Amino acid sequence: MVLARRASLTNAGRATASARATANFLEKIKLGDKADVALFWPIGDEIDTKELIFALRAQGHNIALPIIIGAGKPLVFRLWDTVSKLIPAPFSTRIPAPDAPEMVPSHIVMPLAGIDDRGGRLGYGKGFYDRTI
Repeated sequence: MVLARRASLTNAGRATASARATANFLEKIKLGDKADVALFWPIGDEIDTKELIFALRAQGHNIALPIIIGAGKPLVFRLWDTVSKLIPAPFSTRIPAPDAPEMVPSHIVMPLAGIDDRGGRLGYGKGFYDRTI
């Protein structure tokens, strides 16, 4: 039901929600100087994190994207300078090249299917982020 509701958003509605999420993050989350931030490259009808990625990089923060190593394993994160080309990856996402350095992030922005009644994250069920954090 949550995913169906999200999928019903128009492109304009999704763009508005993405812009609001970016503005809220930049206003409310204090990262300090040059934080190591992991974000996800959006797929399908997920919130578009690209504006946030570029805004954080412009503020001088290090940006990393998640890499799936294998089923049952935690994610690793590779640095991305927002200029280098991204390559296709599982789940129709994009990731930094294999030679990009790994990073242990101080902050992780993770995708979600929705939020439960207590404000907890509902993931997609594969457990990658659960194993990682």
